[in-house]
Amino acid sequence: MKGVDVFDGHQGTIRCCDISNDGTLGASCSGDNSVIVWDLCQKRPKHVIDAKLKGAAHSHIVTAVSFSPNGTLLASASWDRTIRVWVASAPLSETFKMRS
Repeated sequence: MKGVDVFDGHQGTIRCCDISNDGTLGASCSGDNSVIVWDLCQKRPKHVIDAKLKGAAHSHIVTAVSFSPNGTLLASASWDRTIRVWVASAPLSETFKMRS
């Protein structure tokens, strides 16, 4: 099997990735506490969600990302015990804290 494209951007191990149903966006998450939303047509990051987004980014390793069926939302889960739901077209989030 031959790879199609390589996307560089994370500083840590990639934990999970997902592609929107329409194939235009990709998302990846990493041990560097970041989520990157990729523009797959332009082959570059559309949004980088990391510590530079004060109060919005995860504070620990991000372990999972998943697009909603219509591709408008992106959920991310982290060892910081939160699930964040993002508008895929902009880095705005709603945070849901996990209970023990």
